[in-house]
Amino acid sequence: MRKFFGLLLLIFVPPADSSEMAAVSSDAGFCGRAEDKSAMCYEWLLNSSPSIRFVAYGYEDGIEYSFYTLLPSDTYEHIIRVYPVIRDSSRNDALFWGYPWDIRDIAHSNGKGQKRFLASFEHNLFDDGEVHSPSWQRRVPAVLFIGRTTQPAMTVPQLKFKASALSGLRTAAGG
Repeated sequence: MRKFFGLLLLIFVPPADSSEMAAVSSDAGFCGRAEDKSAMCYEWLLNSSPSIRFVAYGYEDGIEYSFYTLLPSDTYEHIIRVYPVIRDSSRNDALFWGYPWDIRDIAHSNGKGQKRFLASFEHNLFDDGEVHSPSWQRRVPAVLFIGRTTQPAMTVPQLKFKASALSGLRTAAGG
């Protein structure tokens, strides 16, 4: 008799009424303070930890996607830059590049205490524009979001996502 030992990873894809991310008004927060108002800027806070912010900022030739901590001094401290990947359930759960206007929520696993996000360092994604990581960051993780693609030609190969806290992603990225 063979015994089966496996790892069960519970992935929570939130219904529309229980999102983990909430949009921040474009005239508030990071986007409200951005010097260049011609840049694209989107910001979300994490409902489970409102001081954690996800920001997409940039131009047609490159948008930087990063997590930040909003400090009590009302300043933003960079946590990690990421590659956003969205799972689009309307397209057989295919994976696509996560443009900011397509992102609706972040995928996460139910962990003990803090949320653990689904991410992977095992990918072939790369920057195709004017985007740069902080000097300490040597690797950029792909992070899984939930959304509806408006760019169906911008597919991403299937990835093996693992649950990780932001602090674990930062450490694995070189920080």
